[in-house]
Amino acid sequence: IISNSKAKEITFEQTKDDEIKLTAASAKVTLPLGQDGLDLFTFPKFANKALSNPDDLIDGIEKVLPFTGDDSSVPEHLGVTIEVREKGKAYIWTTSGKTIAHYTTKLNISPCRIILPPAFCKALLSILEDCISYKLYLTNDYVLAEVDHQLGKVELLGRVLDSPRPLDIQKA
Repeated sequence: IISNSKAKEITFEQTKDDEIKLTAASAKVTLPLGQDGLDLFTFPKFANKALSNPDDLIDGIEKVLPFTGDDSSVPEHLGVTIEVREKGKAYIWTTSGKTIAHYTTKLNISPCRIILPPAFCKALLSILEDCISYKLYLTNDYVLAEVDHQLGKVELLGRVLDSPRPLDIQKA
């Protein structure tokens, strides 16, 4: 709201209900105020089970990422798809609509299908370059990397992309 507003004046007001009321021209937004300030985001809960072999997943992401497309009407063109099928067989792939790049490995997790945004993948690959160790967690909504880096501990959280009509790589 703030960066896109053409309002000459933007006001913030704390209400008696411990909320922040933001007013910019005719736009009015109320934000909850928690113990530590604005509660704009609640960090998701992850089961305490990291991927057992994340190096193969990282190798796959690194190999297919350059082939990601930019067609915003098809979510699979905007990120790296990780599809885990029966017996842990995992397909890591991306497409631009004209080409498909894929990598196959095993992941010791339940069947799932998620699409990682390229920005998350690039940040992950970059931070892992000088890391000491790391853990990777996947859910249907988020991916979390806990990285012990030379500069300290880093947590990288990404929201996965949603695809209402998933492409089937087997038919592509």
